[in-house]
Amino acid sequence: MKCDPTYPKSGKTPTLQICIKIKLKAQFEAAAKDEKLSLAYWLKT
Repeated sequence: MKCDPTYPKSGKTPTLQICIKIKLKAQFEAAAKDEKLSLAYWLKT
């Protein structure tokens, strides 16, 4: 995977904008909660 050279090197990655079904999101949130992680971090790992 190549890095985007136009993206400023501020140390932060851009947000991942995704659209998921409500039922699937609920399942993801439950799995993340079981592992004591935020949904965003759980999706990232």
